[in-house]
Amino acid sequence: MTNTMHVPTITTTPFFEGLLTVGKLLGMSRSVATVFALLYSTDGAISVEAIGAETRLSRSAVSLAMRDLLQLGLAQEVGMLGERCRYYAGQPDLSQAVKQMVFARLEPTFSELRAKLSDPSAPTERLQQAHRLLHTLQLALQVIQAKKDH
Repeated sequence: MTNTMHVPTITTTPFFEGLLTVGKLLGMSRSVATVFALLYSTDGAISVEAIGAETRLSRSAVSLAMRDLLQLGLAQEVGMLGERCRYYAGQPDLSQAVKQMVFARLEPTFSELRAKLSDPSAPTERLQQAHRLLHTLQLALQVIQAKKDH
């Protein structure tokens, strides 16, 4: 009988699971959230192949997830001297990166919301409540943005 020891990987740690949950709360698909969690659970840069091996995602799934994370500003490509494969890392400041992503997603929505919430056929009291809600959301976003800038 051979005695094999289970070696835990990054993807089995509570920290990784917590970041996976954050990714899902931010509206990421399971594969994007998985790669997001791995990038921020790892010190330094990691290759697409290593991401695939660690997460058990296909190369194409990893590539698509990386494309999304790069577009969201949550990842960066890292050049490695003498290496042909691509390496990626999370942004240096996770909090800043997430704030930036949330701000970028919400800001364009406010003008659309303002237009829709100005419907004259809406009941007056509900219209006023909707405008107060929109104002509160904009103030909250400004607070987040102010903290991002400091």
